[in-house]
Amino acid sequence: MLRFSAVAVFILVIFFVLGVSQTIAPSRPFSSRATVLFGDTSFVLDVADTPAAQMRGLSGRADIPERGGMVFLFDGAGDHTFWMKGMLTPIDIIWVRGDEIVGFAESAAPPLPGARDEDLERFRSPGVVDRVIELRAGSVKALGLVLGQKVNILVP
Repeated sequence: MLRFSAVAVFILVIFFVLGVSQTIAPSRPFSSRATVLFGDTSFVLDVADTPAAQMRGLSGRADIPERGGMVFLFDGAGDHTFWMKGMLTPIDIIWVRGDEIVGFAESAAPPLPGARDEDLERFRSPGVVDRVIELRAGSVKALGLVLGQKVNILVP
């Protein structure tokens, strides 16, 4: 009986460890990338087009490449709110409706260590948007982006 119990406990531990590792690990890496053009300047961005990918966003990344970041593609246009949970580096958030920039949140800072979720700053879209772009902080200024500017998002 003792031998059976030890084997059962061992099997349960293995299933628990596998289950926890699947919970902690991302459900899948970002499967596609999009080319995003601001005039003649191109970026290659990870695509967040599922709820899981959108929740994960850029969290946990120690650095964002100069021409990298993420584009969030939503099923429909709506008001969208972002926060910096799990972020390690500041970003610029660019709100897009169709192919037009409708707003920015520049240099959104990562939360202080130990900050509670309810204390994290929220960044709300300035109206209805269907795409959101996150780039390394300072990109909006460096590119000279303006409201109403066209952006071309090419998704494979």
